Amino acid sequence: MTAPPPPDPSRLLADLPLPVVCFDRDGRHTFVNAAACRTVGRTPDQLLGRGMEATGLPAEQVAELNANVARVCAAGAPSAHKVVLALPAGPAHLEVRLSPLRDAAGAVVGAVAVSTDVSARELARQALEESEGRYRLMLDSVTDYAIFLLDPDGRVASWNAGAERITGYAAGEIVGRHVSALHPPDAPPRPEPGLDAAARAGRFEEEGWRVRKDGSRFWAHAAVTAVRDPAGRLTGFVKATRDLTARRAADQALRESEERYRRVVEDQTEVVCRFGPDGAFTFVNDVYCRTFGRRPEELLGSRWHPVAHPDDVPRVQE
Repeated sequence: MTAPPPPDPSRLLADLPLPVVCFDRDGRHTFVNAAACRTVGRTPDQLLGRGMEATGLPAEQVAELNANVARVCAAGAPSAHKVVLALPAGPAHLEVRLSPLRDAAGAVVGAVAVSTDVSARELARQALEESEGRYRLMLDSVTDYAIFLLDPDGRVASWNAGAERITGYAAGEIVGRHVSALHPPDAPPRPEPGLDAAARAGRFEEEGWRVRKDGSRFWAHAAVTAVRDPAGRLTGFVKATRDLTARRAADQALRESEERYRRVVEDQTEVVCRFGPDGAFTFVNDVYCRTFGRRPEELLGSRWHPVAHPDDVPRVQE
């Protein structure tokens, strides 16, 4: 039985979905497959036996490609290049592997180029970079909040302008460090129960003391959100922190003022009450309650006139 003939290498290359082109040492096309012709929008007859200029590419690009072929032929060693072809249909991003072609005696007679079209990948990369750029601009425009990314272990992975303003740390000083660097030194080591809670529930919020770079403390509201990939694997956390020190101080001052007021009026021997524009009680002291035989919960929120004699209501209203 006669063995089948071996496959024709040129036929295999011709059917290869990747663009394949062979050049002689002078840069003339000696072989092009269908994928290569589709890439540059030419037929084999328009390319074979002709130089790189037959592709219709700009002169500066033709010169660059010719130089690459000449270097491979001279060195007798392969090389890799990233090329953006300026084609009528739009730019084509190619990764090109150039290898020397040798004859039976081993002499270099030309070069073969095998290309991979990575245009879709490059466009996706550019779109991602643009999206990340817009995201970065948005984050850096938010200066009232420290918004940053953490890896699954709690190390800082990104840092916005608000985080630098609030904490005093520049990105280069904090990225890569554990987020516990922002906690008071007397706190338990690596105090991040919020990360575990966010990983379980998706989100966690808390208020507590944090420490700036200069050692001063600030009262923070922190919200942590878990970030997962499409497969559900935890890839990190987004943390948004706001400095509420001034608000907390104001609330504390208000509570202290109200407490001082309460102590003053409770110590009075006279009847003391306070009511709003609608006439509803907002405060009554103990003397008031004892005088009228009512409990505070019976009076607060109700109107004042039930405790006045009916004959006195019009005069009191005036």
